[in-house]
Amino acid sequence: MIMTHTRISKPYVPIIIGSCNRYAEVLSKVYVSIKTLLPNQPVWIVSDASVCIEASDYLLVTPDQGWNNNLLSLVADLPDSAHVIVTMDDLLVTWCDNRFGSVIDQLIQEGFDYVSLYAPPAAKLRRALLSDFKSFSDVSSDYAISTMVSLIRVGLLRTLLRQTDSPWSFERRSCRFTAHHRCINLNYNLVVVSNLIVKGRRIQWRSPEMKLGLIDKAFSVQYAFKVLGYSVKQLWGVNFGKFLLK
Repeated sequence: MIMTHTRISKPYVPIIIGSCNRYAEVLSKVYVSIKTLLPNQPVWIVSDASVCIEASDYLLVTPDQGWNNNLLSLVADLPDSAHVIVTMDDLLVTWCDNRFGSVIDQLIQEGFDYVSLYAPPAAKLRRALLSDFKSFSDVSSDYAISTMVSLIRVGLLRTLLRQTDSPWSFERRSCRFTAHHRCINLNYNLVVVSNLIVKGRRIQWRSPEMKLGLIDKAFSVQYAFKVLGYSVKQLWGVNFGKFLLK
């Protein structure tokens, strides 16, 4: 594998995933979902466990140094000017816009340093309503940069990875680094994903083919209420009447 920015007719933008042995089974399902819906998109994975991938993709097997350092190793030979798409190892891709490649190309050509390509339903609806259904909206004042399927320039990614120590702090502290970069949210989803694992537990309605124990089922019920609460919080204060009466 030659870890360089490949100069071809379209920008070479790999999807990068940091994982570990504990999530190897889930990662395999996620990988298959990506290659099924985005067969021409290169995927780079870093993990301390081996998983089956296509010959055109790349797997870096290395002792686990934490998510941040693992990703730094994965993109070590890419220039700061390159772009990658960051996603997590438990996010199953369930749908993809057929304009995916052309939209990515356009976003890079327009010089964006960061673009969120996916948002949960309630967050996406809030962004759309508050922006009058424009294509883009400003990033938030907290959790400005998401690890849930986002296009990001490698230079900005390196800065964030070096200044934080986990995916949570990466997102939580990202607002400190966006002021001097072109960062936006895409107000429509280029892909739709479902997280199969939350706090180490499988989510029942997203894992229909798997037999889950009582603890996982109970957690799924608890998580369902949490998702509903998050949705209410996102849409609280949005004046639907004012929007509809424009």
